This record gives sequence, C-alpha cells and structure tokens, in this order.
Amino acid sequence: MICGIMANQGVASACAYPLDATLAEIEALDPAYGKPAMSDGDQTGTMTLTGGLVAGKNLIALPTAIPSGYKTVRFDSGVKVFEFDYEMPDFSGATVNDENICDVLIQLADATTFSVVISVVVSSGVLSDLTQSNRLGIKNSTGTVAGDSTAITMLKAGRIAVRMDSATGTFEVETAAGVVALSDDTYSSTVDCIPFLYFNEEPGSPAEHAGKTMSASLVTDIAQMLYPLPDGATDICGNTL
Repeated sequence: MICGIMANQGVASACAYPLDATLAEIEALDPAYGKPAMSDGDQTGTMTLTGGLVAGKNLIALPTAIPSGYKTVRFDSGVKVFEFDYEMPDFSGATVNDENICDVLIQLADATTFSVVISVVVSSGVLSDLTQSNRLGIKNSTGTVAGDSTAITMLKAGRIAVRMDSATGTFEVETAAGVVALSDDTYSSTVDCIPFLYFNEEPGSPAEHAGKTMSASLVTDIAQMLYPLPDGATDICGNTL
C-alpha cells in the first residue's frame, strides 16, 4: 500500500472491522457485483483492472451478515474516527486520455436501506496531456458536498481521515493538504451504519491499463492512525489512544 504503510501492518487490530462477506453474499445483494482480493484481516481490498470492458466492473467489500446480521457502527457518542488508505493505478506512460478510468470509495451506509450516510471517493484517470489525474469527492445523505464543481486534486496514493462528532452531528474529512471544506457537513447520528469499500472500473477504459491494480483499506485501529486526533476521540469500537 501507500508510502510503505499498510493498514494494520499484519498486526491484530484492537478494533478490527473485517470486510469478510463472501462472494455469494455480495452477489445476493446484486449479481453484478464481485469481491476484491482481500488481505490484512479483511480490511484491505485490491482490484485488478481489466481494460476495454463493454460494461463496468464493480467490486465491493463489506462485513458478513452470517450468522447474526451485519456488525454495525453507530456514531452517536463522542468523536469517533477512522481512516481510509488508498492507492490508485499508475497511469504513467499512458497513450490514451480518459479522465474517468476508475474509482474507489469508503462509504458508511444505512444498515437497513444501504443509503449513503457519508461517502469518500477517489477517482483516477488520464488528462488530455496524458498526465494522471486523481480527484476527491465527498457525499452525505443530501448529495455531493465536496469535489463536484471544483475538483480536489489528490496524490496517486494517500491516507484520508474521517471524524464523526456526535455532539454537533457533523463530520470532518482531512487529507494531506488539510481539512476539506464541505458545503454540508451534517450526518444522521442515530443511524446504524455499515462501513464498506467499493471499487469501480468504468466501461471502455483503455485496454493499455489491463493488469494494473488499485487498493484501499479501512483503518479502524486508533493506534495506527496517522492524523492528529481530537481530545477524547475514539476508534469505532470506543477505544481511546
């Protein structure tokens, strides 16, 4: 993963949230979805690009519902934090421009409806000058709240922090460039959430990128987080540093 850092780095997490749903479970939700290759205690997913697809390729990693239902998280107390580790494919040397080749996101979804509570997505492609473009977008239940009309440029690989403050009912997203300005930073603190990873390869993406990979991790252990933590912050399991 990015900069030599892997989420959980092979060490048992004090706050594990494995995205261990089987392919059969995923296909039962939507037969068009597949499952990424999983590692790091099922908290890191990797997708390999196919290139030249007529239809898009969509992979999802979420917690298993077997045997007793999804392991949910509620952000209704204190300030709970998690981080999102990502690495997009390397498109250097591209000969075809395509601004929207693939994207990966971390999403908190309503466990009952699968509607968006918050979503943080990194999209990647190749501009007309054949340089790689990586962009950030953020949504909440009201729609896109950052990165829509004004592109937020990202590095090809990085770490993103998400902080959920139940006292104000607001969330904050921070990248290496600083805290992201959101047009609406509210979230519903009473919703039981399922965190999951979603990978997408757009239809018709250039065949020259076949075999390249992108990866993402849900970082839930507060001891492994990179960004400064607010006083009293906990991981999603309630552990303080």
